[in-house]
Amino acid sequence: MPIIFFVYLLVFPNGKFYFGMSRTDKKGLYTNRYRNHALAARKGKDFPLYRAWRKHGSPELIIASEHPNREECAQAEIASIAFFDSNKPENGYNLMAGGEGLNAPKGSEMYALMMGKVWRNPERIAKLSASLKGRKPSEETLRAYQEWLQNGGLEIKAENARRQMAQPGVREAASERTRLQMTPEARAHSKHIHTGREDPRGPEGKERQRVAVKAYGSTPEGKAAARKGYEVFASKPEAVENNRAALKLWRSSEANRENNKRRAQLSAAKCSRRVEDIETGVIYPSQRAMARALGLSEAAISLRVKAGTVRRV
Repeated sequence: MPIIFFVYLLVFPNGKFYFGMSRTDKKGLYTNRYRNHALAARKGKDFPLYRAWRKHGSPELIIASEHPNREECAQAEIASIAFFDSNKPENGYNLMAGGEGLNAPKGSEMYALMMGKVWRNPERIAKLSASLKGRKPSEETLRAYQEWLQNGGLEIKAENARRQMAQPGVREAASERTRLQMTPEARAHSKHIHTGREDPRGPEGKERQRVAVKAYGSTPEGKAAARKGYEVFASKPEAVENNRAALKLWRSSEANRENNKRRAQLSAAKCSRRVEDIETGVIYPSQRAMARALGLSEAAISLRVKAGTVRRV
């Protein structure tokens, strides 16, 4: 069934409207995008369109025009928004001039327009930052989010992500995209915005994630994923060489020397404590002294400490 690109119009009970662009699904239906909007509104997404959806109720869906390709569709959406001024708050809920939908492919003219004139536009970024500064989610948004959490939203989202990443070639393609996107400038920007920022997960969230990751890693699926990840990594000589270079750089760094010094001090503090042989009751001045007296290694004494036959006093 051929794909049809179309511009749709959402008319709200309060008289305001919203123009968007989409395409028919595999069954040739026009309603997939409408369902996605409705789901986002129920989840509490904080955009004018979704706030209006929750406040005024579901809008009427009208298919405004159909087009053979995304470029014509994008131009039609831009023209519709401009003609009806639906990006002005008094008229509608569009935030931009249009034409940025449908995930335009890299290298296309539409992708260049999206990245250069829309998403990376300094004026747009500054305006969006100013509009969000100091804002807090409404009570309605918080309730919707809590309801989503209670209904297993996070688990469903994680399961869908795992199912998608398990498809052939998806994980490799995602890794390659990330590698290409992480330019030196992008790394520097990421480091800048995260320096000094408090982890939003909090101590309890970090601990829950640590436990969940550890539990998954001990399952057959987790072990298989780890093996597959290592095989993919080992099959790329460039990645292996980069890892070796990074490891060599870390070993020669001042931070690593300080870390090794602290570990040596902690180890020495443990080994310098007196230990008692539970069976004989003999107390030795240190683990090292006990190892020498019994003709054993210090590692063997440490194992006895863990087993409970030797205790530190």
